[in-house]
Amino acid sequence: MKTLCCETPEEIQSLIADEEVSENLSFFFKTFSEPIRIKILLAMLHTEICVQDLAILLEVSQPRVSNQLKLLKLNKLVKSRKEKNNVFYSLDDKHIQNILSIGLDHISHAKL
Repeated sequence: MKTLCCETPEEIQSLIADEEVSENLSFFFKTFSEPIRIKILLAMLHTEICVQDLAILLEVSQPRVSNQLKLLKLNKLVKSRKEKNNVFYSLDDKHIQNILSIGLDHISHAKL
């Protein structure tokens, strides 16, 4: 094996050698690859929102929004609560809000 110039190659090697971590992280980021899902997540950045309102705001059908929400919920990016006849969705936790905020900061910085 070639000699690495890094002082902590063991830490790096353990991170890149763990296939499960790589696959899970790849799957996680693929969830962000669809613009409609990003728009849904951005709509929830500061508040919860119902499916009907999302469909109106995004100008897409309610079934399309529901399908995207199902995927986002499956991947633990959003959570839901039911109130009477409405289901309200919000970001699953602060980590998701932080990821979106960091992404927004990055793209605004990259435009400069």
